[in-house]
Amino acid sequence: MADQTPSAPSDSQIASSEAVSEASRGWNLRSEHSGILLRLERLLQGRQSFTLVILQFSDGSYRDRVAEYLQEQLCGGSIVDAESAEGDFSRLEDLLAAAAAKGPVQVVGLEDWPGGAASLWQAFNYHREQLADRCPVPLLLWVLRSRVRDLALEAPDFWAWRSGVFDLALASFPVETDLYERRVDRGRAPAGDRRLRIEEIDSYLEGLDRRDRPSDLELLVERGELLRDLGDFTAARESFETAVKGFREGEDRRGEALAYRQLAEVLAVQGDPDEALRLLREESLPVYERLGDVRSRAITMGQIADILFRRGDLEEALRIRREEELPVYERLGDVRSRAITMGKIADILGARGDLEEALRIRREEELPVYERLGDVRSRAITMGKIADILG
Repeated sequence: MADQTPSAPSDSQIASSEAVSEASRGWNLRSEHSGILLRLERLLQGRQSFTLVILQFSDGSYRDRVAEYLQEQLCGGSIVDAESAEGDFSRLEDLLAAAAAKGPVQVVGLEDWPGGAASLWQAFNYHREQLADRCPVPLLLWVLRSRVRDLALEAPDFWAWRSGVFDLALASFPVETDLYERRVDRGRAPAGDRRLRIEEIDSYLEGLDRRDRPSDLELLVERGELLRDLGDFTAARESFETAVKGFREGEDRRGEALAYRQLAEVLAVQGDPDEALRLLREESLPVYERLGDVRSRAITMGQIADILFRRGDLEEALRIRREEELPVYERLGDVRSRAITMGKIADILGARGDLEEALRIRREEELPVYERLGDVRSRAITMGKIADILG
C-alpha cells in the first residue's frame, strides 16, 4: 500500500497561519503557575462533594483566561459571574446551585458586589451550611489577592472550610523586557553574536540579588541553547541543570519540562540517548499532557522521534511524525512546523530507501511553503537535499 501523505497547505492557509490564537495552541497562561494548576487538578480530581477553594488573582483579564483554561482543560463545570445576581445573595445562591448540576463551579465578579465586600463575605459565612448542601461539588471563588485577608476576617467559619488557597496573581517584580527583545536569531546569527549574547546574559544574572525569578530562569535556558549551538555542551548542560532546579523550586512545572527537554538534547549529542529519552518521556511529556499543552507535547514527541531516527528505529520515528506531530500542526494551522515535520518524514523515507516519495515531499510539501513564506535559508537547505536525492 502506498504511503498516504496530506496535501500541502494553500496560500490562504499560509497567510492565515499567524492569526491562530495563542489559546488554541493549548497554553496561554504564565508558566510559573503551571505547578499551582497541577496541584489544583490533583485536589479536584474525582471530588463529588462540596470543596471550598480560594483562587487569588490580581488581573481580571488574566483571571478570565485561567478560568476558561480550568473549565476546558482541568475540571470542567461552569463559570458564574456574581454580577448577574445584582447584589441579591439568595439569587447568587440559586445560580450556584443550578450550576452545580454540571460539575465544579467557578465564581468570578465578587470584587464588584454591590454594598461592599464585607456584606458579601458575611453572607457566605451565615449561609455556608446551606450553600454546601445545595452545591455538592467543588466551589472555586476568585478573590482579589488584596481582599483575601478580609474574607478570612469577615467569614471565619466559612474560611475554615477551605481545602486550599492558590495564588494565581501576576508577579509584581519588573521584567527586563529590553533584554528579551535583544535575543539573537539562533537560526541565522553568527557565532560572534551568540557569544556577545551569552556575555550579556551572564552580566545581567551576575548583577542580580540572588532571587531566582521566572525571567531569570528563562534566560538560563536561552544561555544553554546558545552554548549548545557553539558546541560547549558541558557548559550548556550546567545551564540547563541549574534552570531545572530553579523551575522546580519555584513550582514552575512547565518551565521545568522545557529545561529537561533542552537538557535531553545535550545528553543525546553527548552519547546518552537512553537518559535523553527517559527525560523526554518521564519528565517532560507527562507535564504537557496534564496541562493540555498540545504544541509542546508535539515538539517533545518530535525530539523523541529525532533520537529514534538516529538509533535506526525508522518505523517508530515515522509513526510519531505522522500520527503524533503532523496532525497537531495541521490543527493549529502552523504551516512552518508542518513543513519542517514533512521534511523530517522525507529524511526517514530516504533512509529506508523510498527515494521517490522523499523527493515528492521535498518538492510538493516542503519547498513551496518556504518559498511562500520567503524563508530563503530553509529553501536553500531543501534544495540541497533535493540535489542529494537526484545525485
